[in-house]
Amino acid sequence: MPPKSTIAMHPSREAIEMAILRGEPVRNIAARHGVTPSAVQRHKKKLPVSMAKVQEFQEEEAGSRLVRQVHQLTGRALIILAQAEAENDRKGALAAMREVRHCVELIGKATGEFEPQAVSPAFSMAKMFEQIDERREAAATIELMPEQVGTED
Repeated sequence: MPPKSTIAMHPSREAIEMAILRGEPVRNIAARHGVTPSAVQRHKKKLPVSMAKVQEFQEEEAGSRLVRQVHQLTGRALIILAQAEAENDRKGALAAMREVRHCVELIGKATGEFEPQAVSPAFSMAKMFEQIDERREAAATIELMPEQVGTED
């Protein structure tokens, strides 16, 4: 097994890799950390896999944040839907249902569960209504508070 590179064993390896990922010049990185530019260059060649992993992790984190935000919006839309139904406001209920449908679609796309070509319309509609029913039941357990719904009286 070949010996580990100078950078791989260097105490500032993480700082060196971050500098490489930021695109700093190799000579500057080498001078700052007391290694040769050729050592930094060799290590840089090994980083594309690591860079791809970093980018993949960042994309997953962004996706997770997006899904959480859409879940929050879905919850708020379900509260508005429950309130509209309680007030027998059909127009408001239909508008809230459209928002819930849109949120469910966004979640499906973000998680990869919804692929329009691979899922039959009947299945996706059945799944959507199942999720709406589940969320409606969850929303029914939440006490409606005007400040949460966003209504201004």
